This record gives sequence, structure tokens and C-alpha cells, in this order.
Amino acid sequence: MKTRVHINPKYESKYGDFVRRLANEGMPSRAESLYSGRNHIYKIPIGEEAVNVKSFRRPSVFNSLVYTNFRKSKARRSYENALYLIAHDLPTPAPIAWIEKKSGGRLSESYYICEQSPYENNLRIWEKWDEATRDKVLYKYARLMVKIHEAGVWHHDLSPGNILWTDTADDDIKFHIVDLNRMTLLNRPLNTKERFSNFRNINLVSAETARLARHYADAVGMSPDKAEQLAVKTLADDRKRKERLHKIKKIIKMFHVKR
Repeated sequence: MKTRVHINPKYESKYGDFVRRLANEGMPSRAESLYSGRNHIYKIPIGEEAVNVKSFRRPSVFNSLVYTNFRKSKARRSYENALYLIAHDLPTPAPIAWIEKKSGGRLSESYYICEQSPYENNLRIWEKWDEATRDKVLYKYARLMVKIHEAGVWHHDLSPGNILWTDTADDDIKFHIVDLNRMTLLNRPLNTKERFSNFRNINLVSAETARLARHYADAVGMSPDKAEQLAVKTLADDRKRKERLHKIKKIIKMFHVKR
């Protein structure tokens, strides 16, 4: 198996030995699993610090050929996208390294390593907020969305679980953008269609999506009514699309059972 390791020069002295051990020996026993699904996310203590390791699932034969010959791995894209965000003053945990392992000439494993975010909240818990907190977080998040879009970042999975946040001592809100491999970096600000495509990922109820859209409109100087209409329609259209896909999958499943 051939292993390729790239370490951010800023963190070579601090994390270089750890990254190389991870590449050679695999996940250490002290790793704490934070998420297990298509991909796996681990928190690993290193002295008084902690790093976050995202282990991407083994790609299919076809995808492994694509990543080997035509496209950068998800781990490498995550790392490079993080550098782009930081260069454009957008908040994300500091990128430390990426690792790729190839077997038989094809990509088999890849890892993205970054600093562990100290922010424990995400936008999924919006229903638990009181009215004042809800409006404050959505107001601040709308302005973060504007910064993302103005920087030419089209994040294709800007969903609630991928935006971490915390209250600060001066009653402000700070964010971290995570899950960075599904991004398109443009050399221009996003157009209106691209901007409002992100509202399909927010997964708030229509009323809260409308509230977020009106805050967004205020930040960019567009009609609040128009922004609300576009955002709510985008959310509704996406939910209808998902419902159609769910029905199609059920029909296919029933057909296979009957056979």
C-alpha cells in the first residue's frame, strides 16, 4: 500500500509526528468516536489539545479510479478548502494535514485532520432556543452566509449540522464551518440562484427559513419579501424532490420483494 501525507507547515512541529503515526499505524486507541455513518469522525487528545480526524469511507471501484486519476480526494479537498476559507477570513478549524492511501494503484483510504472545534452547538437545535436567541443566531448566521457567498464559496452542504456556533463573553456569536469537501470555489461572488440554493439545506421550518432569508436580504440590500419567497420556495421544492425520491425507492423496494 502506498501512503501519501501532506502536513501544513504551520503545524509540522506541533502535530507532524502524530500525523505520520496515524498514517503508518492507523487510528490510536484513545480516539473518541464523534460520528459514525458514511464517514467516521474522531476526536483525539494530544497533550492539552485535541485534533479532529475525518476518515472517509472507502470509495467504490469507479470512484476510486476517479479520485486516483481525475479528481482530488475528499480529504485533500477538505484541507485545501479550509485554507481558502481562512484566507478569506471565514471561520473554520485550522487545517493540519491530509492522508491518502492507495492499494493496487487506486485510492482506498483518506483522512482529513484539523484542530478540534471548541464550539458544541449547531443549528439543528434551533427549536430549543428562546425567541431572542433564535433571532440573534439567525441574524448572525445570515451575515456569515453573505460572507461565504461574497467570497465565491458555493458550499453544497451548508446544512445545520455543518455550522457550529457558540456565545462569546461579550454576547456575540462565533461560528465554525465544517464538512468542507463538498464546495465549489468560484472567482466571483455567487449569483442569486446559487446563493438561494443554500436555503434548501437549512432544514428549518418555513417560518424560520423566512426569518433567515429576511435577515439575509437586509445584509445584501435586496427586497425582504423577494428573499423570503425565493428561500421558502427553494426549501419546498427540495422537500418535494426528496419525497418523490423516497416514493420511487419504496416502489423499487416493493418490486424487488415481490420478485
